[in-house]
Order: sequence, then C-alpha cells, then structure tokens
Amino acid sequence: NGRVVSVDRNTGRQLHHIGDIRNCGGEQVFVLATKQNGFFSPVDEAVAQELADLDGSRLGASYSEEQLAADIGVKLGIA
Repeated sequence: NGRVVSVDRNTGRQLHHIGDIRNCGGEQVFVLATKQNGFFSPVDEAVAQELADLDGSRLGASYSEEQLAADIGVKLGIA
C-alpha cells in the first residue's frame, strides 16, 4: 500500500506512520508524513527533523526500500 511505518517486532503492532512511497513521474519517492506534504496526522517535530534529509529520496537500483528502512532505523535509534 506504499505506507512506511514503524512496527513493534514483538506484537506486530504499528507504532507510527512515517510516510509513503509514492509514484512520482515514474519514480518511487519517499514522502515524509508532514503537514507540508499534506498529511493529516504528521509525525512529531523531533521525528520530522531526524528524517528531513530522507524526504524526497528516490528509490531504485542504487537506493532500495531496504536501505531506506535501515536509514530510518538508524536515524531514529531503532535499528
């Protein structure tokens, strides 16, 4: 469904909706869940600041969904 979420590994429960992977001009792009990006339930400001440089990241052969997930985990201290 294109949603990027953090999940509790023990329960499988979704903790946070971090953003979406959207098709933009034929490319897959990570869109951070912020008010500026049109999200009704944005991430809190601390998370937005930590992940701001990932907003707009283009996914493909040189940068995979797995790499994006790892980068998010490292930046949020949950890797």
